[in-house]
Amino acid sequence: MRAHLPAPGRSALGCLPTVAIALASGALYVATLAPGLMWGDDAELQRLAMVGSTRADGHAHPMWFWIAKQFARIPFGSIAWRVNLSSAILGAIAVALVYRVAMRLTHRRGAAALAALAFAVSHTQWLHSVRAEVYALFTALLALTLLLFAKWRESRRHELLFLLGLLAGVTLLSHMLIVTALPGLVVGVSASAPRGTRIRAVSTLLAGWLVGCSLFIARAGLGPILHPIQGGGGPLSILSFPRPVDVLRFAAFTAYQFPLAGPLVLWGAWRTRREDPTLALTLVLIALGDIAFGLCFQVPDQYVFYLPAYLIGALFLALGLQSLRKSGSGLRFAALVGALTVAPPLVYRLAPIVFSRMHLSLVTLRTLPGRDNNTYFMFPPKAGERSAERFAREAFTVLPESALVVADWAPLQALRYLQEVEHVRADLAFEESRPFYSAQLDSIEKLCAHRAVFIADVEPPPYYDIAAIRRRFLLRPAGPIFMLERRRIPSSPAGPPQKTVARDSRTVLTRHV
Repeated sequence: MRAHLPAPGRSALGCLPTVAIALASGALYVATLAPGLMWGDDAELQRLAMVGSTRADGHAHPMWFWIAKQFARIPFGSIAWRVNLSSAILGAIAVALVYRVAMRLTHRRGAAALAALAFAVSHTQWLHSVRAEVYALFTALLALTLLLFAKWRESRRHELLFLLGLLAGVTLLSHMLIVTALPGLVVGVSASAPRGTRIRAVSTLLAGWLVGCSLFIARAGLGPILHPIQGGGGPLSILSFPRPVDVLRFAAFTAYQFPLAGPLVLWGAWRTRREDPTLALTLVLIALGDIAFGLCFQVPDQYVFYLPAYLIGALFLALGLQSLRKSGSGLRFAALVGALTVAPPLVYRLAPIVFSRMHLSLVTLRTLPGRDNNTYFMFPPKAGERSAERFAREAFTVLPESALVVADWAPLQALRYLQEVEHVRADLAFEESRPFYSAQLDSIEKLCAHRAVFIADVEPPPYYDIAAIRRRFLLRPAGPIFMLERRRIPSSPAGPPQKTVARDSRTVLTRHV
């Protein structure tokens, strides 16, 4: 039987919903895009994208750096804004690819479109599509990987399996988090392949993966692989056993992604388990691999590592919407649109206010000048966010010539961006704070005799050992930062007669011993 060929123009018309969803989500992200310089990792990525360097540890993202560098060449807007713009475009592509995957799984445009748009306005996807971050690119590649998996399940062509493995391996160039999806893909391929071909299918997938990994190693070296494996304190020391508070935060953030869509997500997972258990198993294992890593990787921004699981949730949402009757009224459809795409932004606007009044926080990150943590991390839009730029510029105006600034990661990267990208104050020197390292304090104490020394903040540990700093220095506010002045040791009064001096000297020596 001859294969059925689509009518001319049919495929082009089929792409229109994908393009429309990409444009809609892209417009949302650009409208709420951060206008410029950010704190911490964002500032480092904005700087490195411009100066053209990358990192060789677990933070290596060579594919992202190459793309961001191209955006940095756009002839308008600040460098920081251009790099932020790359996340908006990549985030929109990710949403469009989620729509394509959902279409493959449901064959329902309405269900796929609603699920994709719900993912577009989900908290973590939105938040990292308006900042200079690497996760929008990774999400797009993960969605493309799942699209290729869905296509292979329909055709069972082995060349698609090799491409699937190759794509998953190449995705390492964007983020190593793709490793958590590999067990689910292997199980899914094995369970979906016809009997007698399963070993060959898995071998083909892994062969493509190894080729993709070799491309990653050829570009980035072994450092990014060895760094997370070895850890700072031994094998896999970057991971810890999950704590109850981490589980509670994961549950809270998961509910925060789809505030009113939770029942449909669960219904879609249950329905898929009954009608297509292999697909359900694959998606659940990919999500569980990601969740397990996120729970064990206990960093302040732990919540972002659950993003792949939220993508899987969007696909289950589409599968849940698929089961709804097509004959539903327009009122029901409008209610679904409101619940999935309008309600989440309203929740994100109100939640930070409520949490602040209750003195609660979902994210345990430090406070910074001009930044309210609840608003910064719980409200995705960043159109008016300029706290990092204000801090850095105000600090530069008060710093004297050749001053040294000791700062922790978040403010340090904002300061370095201004100096290296905008070429402001080349005379200044910066050093990252090393709490509880007395040698650094000894060095700073000596430097104070020759140059002005400042610290960026007076936050308690683990950012600064403020108790030790206060014992050695007086802290004087200078704009948004603090100047260090060595404490003077009181001079001894005039000495008594000779015999008494000798006796007192022996007493002092005995006390010090």
